[in-house]
Formats: sequence, C-alpha cells, structure tokens
Amino acid sequence: MKTKQAKLLFLVIMLFSIQAAAHTEGHSAHNGFIAGLFHTLTGLDHLVFILATGLWSSTFKRSLTSISMWLLPLLLLLFMFAGGMIGMNVTPIPVVETVIAISLIAIGFVLAFDIRLPLWAAALFVAVFATSHGLAHGQELQSDSSAFLYISGFLTATFLVSGASIGLGVLTWKTNRTLIRISGYIIETLGIVFFTFATLTPDLTPIYTYEQGQSVDPIKTVESSGLVQKIYPVNPLINSTDSVGFRPIGVFHTPFSARTGAPRQGILKNKIKAIISIDKLYREGLKDIEKFEYIIVLYYFNITRTWSSTVNPPGSKHHFGVFATRSPKRPNPIGFSVIKLESVDIKTGTLEVSGIDAFEGTPVLDIKPYLPSVDIIQTEKNRQTEIDLGHHDEIYIKEKSMFQ
Repeated sequence: MKTKQAKLLFLVIMLFSIQAAAHTEGHSAHNGFIAGLFHTLTGLDHLVFILATGLWSSTFKRSLTSISMWLLPLLLLLFMFAGGMIGMNVTPIPVVETVIAISLIAIGFVLAFDIRLPLWAAALFVAVFATSHGLAHGQELQSDSSAFLYISGFLTATFLVSGASIGLGVLTWKTNRTLIRISGYIIETLGIVFFTFATLTPDLTPIYTYEQGQSVDPIKTVESSGLVQKIYPVNPLINSTDSVGFRPIGVFHTPFSARTGAPRQGILKNKIKAIISIDKLYREGLKDIEKFEYIIVLYYFNITRTWSSTVNPPGSKHHFGVFATRSPKRPNPIGFSVIKLESVDIKTGTLEVSGIDAFEGTPVLDIKPYLPSVDIIQTEKNRQTEIDLGHHDEIYIKEKSMFQ
C-alpha cells in the first residue's frame, strides 16, 4: 500500500513540475480551439486551481453520481466563462494576477488543513476565484470568432481535467486522505510563489519623461498669406558617422504595462482608450490633425533590450525573418500603429486615442495622418502571407474591418 501511495504522490509532484516547465513560456494570446485546449495544460496557475477544485469536490461526497460533487466544477466552468467575456471588453486589471495567486493559497490551505466548509460557502469561493481566472484569459483575447473557439477549447479541457481530478480525489480519499492534504501544501506553496512574483516583483516598464516646455529657437520665420511658419532644426540625439537618434515628441499614457501585457495589434482591443501627451514645443504641429479619424503613430519600444534575426509570431507555425514581422524585438525597435483619434486639445497637447497596443510611458517619435487612398493596398499574396504569419485568422481578415 505504501508503495502505491508513494507512486501516486510522485506522479502528482511530477505533474506540477512538468507544468511549471511548460509555463515558463508565459501566457500567449493564441486563438483557436486547439490553442485553448492546450493552454489549460500549460498554464500552471490555472491548471493547479482546476485540479484543486476537483480534489476539493471529491471531499463532499464519495459517490461520482452525487450532484454536490459536480457542483463546484460546473460553477468553475460557468464563472470562468463569465470572467472571460468580461475580460475581453474591459481595460486590463493588474491586480488579477495577485487574486489568482491568492486563490491558490486559499484552496491549498483548505485542502492542507482539511477544512470543511458548507457547500454554499465553497460554491461562493469557487465562483469568485473562477471569475478572476476567466478575467486573466479574457484580457488576452480579441472579441471575435477565434476568441470564442479559444474559450471553448479552454472550457473543454477544464471540464476534462476537473473530471479526472475528481476521480483522483475519490480514489485517494479511499486509500489515504493524507495525500490530499500533502497536495494542499504543495498548492499553497505554489500560490505563495505566484503571490511573491505578482506583488513584490517591480514592474520594470521604463517610463519615458520629457521636460515640459523646453524652448528651442526656430532657425527662421516665414510669413506667407498671413500665415507665420516657424522653421526649427530636427532633433538628432546622436552625432556620429554610423548612428542616428531622435528626440521623442511626446509620450503614451495607456492602461498597459509589462506586467499586464498589451494586445499584439491595437485593433484587437479597439475600444480601449489612451492618451498621447505632446511636448509643448510640438503642439503647434497638431493643427488640423482633428480632421482625420485615424492617425499613424511611430513610437519607440523602450523596454526592448535584444533582437533576433528570426521570429515565430503568435499563432504561427513558421519562423520568419524579423523584417517580415511586426515583432518589437528588432535592431531598431520602432513601433507603428494605425489608431483612432477620438479628440484633440492642441492647447494642452492631449490626443485621446483608441485601439492602441503601446505600454504606459512609451515615447512617441512621430504622428502622420492615415490616408486610405494611399495606405490601403490589398493583394491576395499579402492576405495569404498574413494568414501564415498568424496575425489574424482567415475569417477575421476577410470579414473584420477596423473602419466600422
């Protein structure tokens, strides 16, 4: 009997270890049923919570036909789905990862100390924390058909893992309840580790700041037809034979950071708004920009430290040269986004925009008007390549238009 128990405990520990290794790649926003199915098996925090919920359910009734035994897993599915729907349509909430860590600590504590809560209290417990797990996934997804496929895959895998963990719990309870308590200690320890990383690790997103109102004299002033045009020198920061540099004209203020992540394209979260603050020196250049509904913004990926010659884009099975992708890890980490201009206040240098994919504090290098007459070039070759790159699925490319 002791040999069987030791093998079972070893299997549980190995399962956690394998998932920890798989999770080092982080959460990715790949879409599709298969991606959602496998994310359940490679996201350690979510997988452990699902397993723990199943083990906890098995302690209420030892009969697999009991309704009360399956209540918690059903609530887990329902509220994960609800949280996912909410997450796709709200601004990213940084505290979600902390709540997820707390969920592991709490459920691990319940299992480790064999705490008997009434079924209604356990149901409320699962509902609250399942919503936070759903929120974390929803924040990574775009609101389209591929997102629903992803969620379907994730929920399917969640149901299967829940069922397996309930069966494991029933079997373990009959042989040795101590194994469930040991599992609780392991889960609680993992929760403490996640909590430490979520709360004590600083957000390393560098925040670019500029000196408001810095004065630069124009080279000359030209007056024509009553319009006074001031001519300024460009802003080189580096003066050498092999390098060039530019002084940012402003900065992004967004809800995204290195901790919360950002959509790989702003169109995937086109309802989230942000602010571009323009330095006082350049505000005069904003004249007439309000006449355009969309603008092109060039900015500097200021947290990028390395680059790679080849890149595997999210959702793609292929590696491409970095210049054939929109990856931020490039030799000159310059970003390019077409974003919607909601409002302009030239006096304060404030541009309210939506559909952004930049982190808080990202330096803005330049702004140009988006001109559909020259900026839209649709070809079958480009369409197929974009599908291969995995930027969007084929249905999204054919049917979704940002100009709606």
